[in-house]
Amino acid sequence: SQGAVDFARRYRYARPAQLVSNAVGMPAVSSFKASSRAFLSLARFHPVKGHDVLFAAFERLARVEAGWSLICAGPGVEPGNETLREIIAKSGAEDLLAAGRVELVGPVSELA
Repeated sequence: SQGAVDFARRYRYARPAQLVSNAVGMPAVSSFKASSRAFLSLARFHPVKGHDVLFAAFERLARVEAGWSLICAGPGVEPGNETLREIIAKSGAEDLLAAGRVELVGPVSELA
């Protein structure tokens, strides 16, 4: 953000700071709803992204908080990915996927 760049320059960090804009345009009006009970994960499917940790953590939360859901989007994060489905099953979240509390969206080009 511009604020982070200004901070770095103000405190004379050793390396020059440059602003790198978001790769995705942000809507002028936020679609955030304070009453929403959904987590959103935006990440390609790759071991370093930690989907195994995400699904295991969400499964633990879902046991005690019935109103929450998890929406996962990104390349490879889609229902047809058998490796991902195995990770979900191993985490114990397979029933949450079947119930619609875990949603695998796949790649997205725009966020609403």
